Amino acid sequence: MSISIADIKQKDKLRNEENINSTTNVTSTRKVSMTYQFIPSINFSLTRTHKADADIAGIKSSKELIQSILDSLYFGRETDISQSFKMDYRPKWFTWFTPDYSYTSNFRYYFTNLTKGQKQSTSRVSHRIGFDFSPSELANLIYKPVSEKSAVRRGSRPRGRTGTNDKKEEEEITPEEEVITEPEVLREKKEAPKEESTAKWNCCGIEIA
Repeated sequence: MSISIADIKQKDKLRNEENINSTTNVTSTRKVSMTYQFIPSINFSLTRTHKADADIAGIKSSKELIQSILDSLYFGRETDISQSFKMDYRPKWFTWFTPDYSYTSNFRYYFTNLTKGQKQSTSRVSHRIGFDFSPSELANLIYKPVSEKSAVRRGSRPRGRTGTNDKKEEEEITPEEEVITEPEVLREKKEAPKEESTAKWNCCGIEIA
């Protein structure tokens, strides 16, 4: 809701006349707006405006008009009344296609000549239909290109690093662990004492050990 007051004073003088004509115009404008969202796809809006002429009612300044508004809520003589109603419908059916419908109704009642009391009224109703179409969104839904990651052939094995891992494991094994993991047969052969040969040979009456 908004209220505005205008106080305009104007003086005119013709070349051939000495008299100065003074004109005072004190007006006020009141405006009320309201919007309402029924559902996410439907919006309503209503605007009503009142314009009043105070100097015709004998109010000669903005100060007197403010005092009249505070005392009796009198803004002057109504000279122009207008009203506008609008409805917008924009459903979201698809990402690639969005329809749009708008309904607007305007009404105005005003004086064409205050001195003679001539009045006039007008009414106007309009409809608007529109469509938003996005071919790129539709193409993306129908055709989805294969990415590089999904293009890897099935059954292919990733390259391993077994050689490096085996090398690290061999470096981490301590000497004690090597002895423990050594086969029992080899360990017994190493630990067994060497037997001295007791065989003797007799050649020409000389014993050779």
